[in-house]
Amino acid sequence: MAVYKRGEVWWFKFVWNGELIRASTKQGNKRVAEQIEASRKAALAKGEVGIKELQPAPTFAEFCERFLAWAAAEKKPSTIKYYNDMVRILLRYPPLASAKLTAIDKEVVAKYAEKRRSARRTGVKRGKDGVTHTVIDRSVTTTALNHEIGTIRRVLNMAEEWGVIEHVPKIRLSGSGKQTERILSHEEEAAYLGNAPQPLHDFALICLDTGMRPGEILRLRWEDAVLPTKTDPVGYFQVVEGKTRNAKRTIMMTDRVAELMARRSHESNAAGSGFVFEGSESDKPVAYTAIDSQHDRLVKKIELNGRFRLYDLRHTALTRLAESDADAFAIQRIAGHSDIRITSRYVHPTPEHIQKAFKRLQEYNKKKRKRET
Repeated sequence: MAVYKRGEVWWFKFVWNGELIRASTKQGNKRVAEQIEASRKAALAKGEVGIKELQPAPTFAEFCERFLAWAAAEKKPSTIKYYNDMVRILLRYPPLASAKLTAIDKEVVAKYAEKRRSARRTGVKRGKDGVTHTVIDRSVTTTALNHEIGTIRRVLNMAEEWGVIEHVPKIRLSGSGKQTERILSHEEEAAYLGNAPQPLHDFALICLDTGMRPGEILRLRWEDAVLPTKTDPVGYFQVVEGKTRNAKRTIMMTDRVAELMARRSHESNAAGSGFVFEGSESDKPVAYTAIDSQHDRLVKKIELNGRFRLYDLRHTALTRLAESDADAFAIQRIAGHSDIRITSRYVHPTPEHIQKAFKRLQEYNKKKRKRET
């Protein structure tokens, strides 16, 4: 049966796979009602062959609300803050904020990147006259831009995973944004630690001798540290949480880290509990920004050549492990990496290392053959 009229409104009625389908079109125009009936039949046909009827796509700004709500429920506080910061920056660009998710492609992202590269960073200056905003004559870095574009890609991937859009365009990051790792020489380390104020000094020493992530060090609690004793001379840290599931691990203390921890334990009023690097607020560690600010001032003071980030203390430790002939799998475990490919960038076998490896193999084979004969 085709459409039929009931009062002033047209209805449709038909049988689909033995089931009676009947509904009002809420239309007074017969032609429009027939089109609605045809659309309903088409939707039923699509369902039979597994074609999903997508709802109209939301705008980027609208979907970001759902994305941030998911992040708040599923992610760590640091990740939640990261995504909130990134989304806040992205939504400042109206063409992206108002774009439908299905309309976001490489061209939209390229225009966003072009706009961001031409922008200038704004600084805040506090003085007697109050707070003023000043323009810093420096464009956004490629690394910072890659973080923003990576967030766009992450948002779109989640939209695809949740069935909001059908596919995600290929969005590439800029290859020039890769950070250059700066490794401290032992001479530079002596100058760094010799001039470092507290708590940066102790923080840096632990990082240099354990290869732990800065966030892991700041989250260390006295309950997670076992100091060496006469009966058990090996001290260690127990990392209970971190960036990945591989972050949970045991890290041994070097002699100087053990001495540092014994001193801090003696000076601490925590009586074996609380954060090793306790902040000004109760039950909170020292803020990362406070450590990072001390680091930046120190780097300027001792005039280190080249850019040296706080995170490079960890890179220095892992590189030294590789140079001391630790194998890649041991370094992976110490670093808490989820993938051996991440660790492999620290292992750069020189001709001398390769020669030593074959020499050790030769000595091993000689001993085994001698024992067997």
